[in-house]
Amino acid sequence: MEPLDLVRRLCAALEAEGVIYCHWKSNDALDRAARGDTDLDLLVRREDAETFAGILHRLAFKEALAPRSQSAPGVLDYYGFDEPSGKLVHVHAHTQLVAGDDRTKNYRIPLEDALLASAVPNGPLRVPSPELEYIVFVIRMVLKHFTWDCFLHGMSRLTPAERREWESLKARVDPSEVRKAVQNHAPFLGAALVHR
Repeated sequence: MEPLDLVRRLCAALEAEGVIYCHWKSNDALDRAARGDTDLDLLVRREDAETFAGILHRLAFKEALAPRSQSAPGVLDYYGFDEPSGKLVHVHAHTQLVAGDDRTKNYRIPLEDALLASAVPNGPLRVPSPELEYIVFVIRMVLKHFTWDCFLHGMSRLTPAERREWESLKARVDPSEVRKAVQNHAPFLGAALVHR
């Protein structure tokens, strides 16, 4: 199936106005996100946040506020209606990468600039290099599943969707490029997990 009309118009407007962004995670299911079956997880350069919000407003997206206990810094939710399909499009917009347990999301991964700089077109959306997506995926999963709380509550295993994403990323990356990316970003990764 083709991407939704609303997703195409959103991507075209972002390109036309020079907004720096990428679909930063779960790109193994990018086609599903473009069809409105899953969220669009968009990382947007902080300096472009106002322009980005203006584009969403012009396309009749509405901002939805999460309950305070579930909100994360630098993350906003927008919903738009794609008339031809009758589907809602959920844009999960990030100006910073936050990760952790599903309930807390209390760590920042300071690799936003690197992901955005590596982004290339993939269909109507832009995606980061698979190596950087891989590194961020590993950090996200460690923070989400490998804490004492997760072990004690039996939540330390990857979900089926996370396992599929892991397998897809492993198949797309060059291990030597992953090593290079880790070395290039070691100063950020060393201090990376900034507790919120």
